[in-house]
Amino acid sequence: MSANIYSKQQFKSIYEESYASLQRYLFRLTRNHEEAADLLQETFLRLYEQDTYPTSYKTWLYRTGYRLFVDQWRRNKRIQWVSYENSPIFSNDITPELSYIHDETKSQLERNLNQLTTKQRLIFMLKHNEGASYQQIGNQIGCPENTVKCLVRRARIRLYQMAEGNTNRLSC
Repeated sequence: MSANIYSKQQFKSIYEESYASLQRYLFRLTRNHEEAADLLQETFLRLYEQDTYPTSYKTWLYRTGYRLFVDQWRRNKRIQWVSYENSPIFSNDITPELSYIHDETKSQLERNLNQLTTKQRLIFMLKHNEGASYQQIGNQIGCPENTVKCLVRRARIRLYQMAEGNTNRLSC
């Protein structure tokens, strides 16, 4: 029990000593006070969850904060935010044109999915419709995880190629 108190006191002293400088560092990375505060909290939470604190804890804090920032940046880079108010897709005014485009896109996607191999189609649907992980899919169909990754990638490439081919035909 005394080791627990010791670690709480040690954490408190590390926190008090490093908080301001780490906060400034994370703000310089993010240029956003809220994002910097979130990263700061997550960094100290990860330190708190450590069994033993690293001897060079400042280096550990800065490295962890930076890695969390990079993860967040990559995640945000992949997500494209769409304004709800300005998007015709989410509009209450469903025009005949939008309805036609939606129906045509859906039917084209179904046709393209049917051109994939059965295994690629199954894996692609499990990954993108059901949100299953590569490991879960591999366990379900009896394939190694890397094979599943490869099949999903091939299906994406094939669907992209088919979509590009359809776009080229429509523009001529």
